[in-house]
Amino acid sequence: MFSKIQNKELDLLAAYNRKEGPSKSSKVVRLIAIPLSLIVFFGAIYLYLFISNYHLQKQIDEVNLSNEELQLKIDSTDKEPYNELTVLQGTYSSLEAIDNYVSGLSKIDKQNILQLQKKLLSGMTLNSISYNQDSKEMTVSYTSSNVQNIEKYVTILRNSEDYAQITYTGYQQGSSTTSQGTGETNPLTGQEITTDTVVLYYNFSLVLTLNGGAQ
Repeated sequence: MFSKIQNKELDLLAAYNRKEGPSKSSKVVRLIAIPLSLIVFFGAIYLYLFISNYHLQKQIDEVNLSNEELQLKIDSTDKEPYNELTVLQGTYSSLEAIDNYVSGLSKIDKQNILQLQKKLLSGMTLNSISYNQDSKEMTVSYTSSNVQNIEKYVTILRNSEDYAQITYTGYQQGSSTTSQGTGETNPLTGQEITTDTVVLYYNFSLVLTLNGGAQ
């Protein structure tokens, strides 16, 4: 009898093992479930992207259509006033550029001349002044009766720091003769006796570069 019971226990264990083990159909389902779920997943992503791209393309088409309609309206309008405005704006910009250029240039004024005259030494005269707007240079010509005062005058101007550069290339000597009556009369001619005096003078020029000009 024990043997029968033992056989029954063995039979129950076998039945338990058969019950716990996976069936063939469940194995097939498992094998199919994984790739099927992947197909469904990627299919959902593709469908989402397709729908999104469709809506995006539709919006792009609407924008392009709006741009075409706007361009047609622009083409149908009178462009003459706009063209005239463009020309006027270009002319104004050119005039403004010229005005800004002129405003930025150094100018020679009365103060510049007064400073030169104020520094003149004894026996010196200022003859002429010319000004180059592009290089910001003044060319000034002088006459001096004392040659030693020329170097002194140039040194005074250089020490004043009113100019970025002073160019001095030397002087040229000249002479003039003056006649002066003595108050006596020549008995032979009956004319007043005169004496001649030779006067030496020295001409020189300076090129003065205003501050901010060419160095």
